[in-house]
Parts: sequence; structure tokens; C-alpha cells
Amino acid sequence: MRKEIVLLLIILNMLGFFYGLYSYLPEFAERSFFEMFFVADCPISVLLFTVCMILVLKKIKVPELLADFTFIYLIKNGLLAILVFVLYQDYYTLTFSFLAGAAHLFMILEAFLLLPFLSKKPYALLILTFLDFSDFFLGTRYWLPYEKFAKLIYYCTTFLNFGLFFFKNKLIKHERLKSFYDMLRLRN
Repeated sequence: MRKEIVLLLIILNMLGFFYGLYSYLPEFAERSFFEMFFVADCPISVLLFTVCMILVLKKIKVPELLADFTFIYLIKNGLLAILVFVLYQDYYTLTFSFLAGAAHLFMILEAFLLLPFLSKKPYALLILTFLDFSDFFLGTRYWLPYEKFAKLIYYCTTFLNFGLFFFKNKLIKHERLKSFYDMLRLRN
């Protein structure tokens, strides 16, 4: 991948990370330092993507677990954020929902840049399932305007973890994708 594109992705994702942290500030005030790492799902997922891109830029091998986790985390959080904006449309303004939805759609799309680094191992799935359990049963999830759709969102997160794990493994098998990424020189 061209160095300029990787640098642009790093800058855009760092901006998204800091804006995401800014949007969580009111919630951070009510949480312990440790809980912040469980609550800020979207900012952390773009930070992890940034780390992957820095490794690509420096021509350092992207660890499979990091790539697997980040791939699923970006897509899952992007889809869930868009779902939250739709389900809670009476809470969020249309402008905010559109702009934030576009940013989260970008998260989903950029996850596919990690395809050359993915493995079929289930470790990321296990970690993500634990994090969702923690969110909804240990109280470390992000704040929702009201609890009306909380269970639906939990079931969606669990379904997405497993669905994206199998989707990722299906994508890894495609030889056309491998040769396409080799052509773009995305592989380490």
C-alpha cells in the first residue's frame, strides 16, 4: 500500500480516536480508569487499526491476534454504532447520526485492509465474547439513552462476534483476495 495512504489512514484514525474519547468524556467522569478501556469500544478499535497501520508502514509483521481482533472489533462496533443511532433516533439529532454513521461506516470498510494479516484461530473470538459478557453482565458497557433496546443490542453483539469470525475465515480462503493483496503489496 502506498505510504501516503497509510499515513492518511493513521491521521484520520487518530482524529477519530481523539474525537471518540472526547464524546465519551461525560461517561468517563462516572467510571473508574479501568472501566474506560471497556466502555470506549469505537475509539479503541480505531486505535488498534492505527497500530496495525503503523506496523505496515514500518514493514513490521502485524500479529495475527491483533489483526483478527481489530478486524472483528471494527466491523462489529461500526455496525452496532449505526444500529444505536437508528434505534435511538429520537435521542440523537439527524445531523449527528448522519456524520457519526458515516465515520462508523468508514470503520467497517477499513477493516477489510486487514485481510492479508488474518488467521483462522479463534482467540480473538474468545476475547470479544468475554468483553461482551463483561459489557452486559458486569456493567462495563457504554451508556445508552434508555434500556429499551439493551438486550437486542447484546444479542446482536454476540451474533456479530460469531458471524464475523466465520465470515473472516471464509474470506481468508479466497485465492483471488490473496493475489489482489499481493499485487497491492499489503502483505508483510
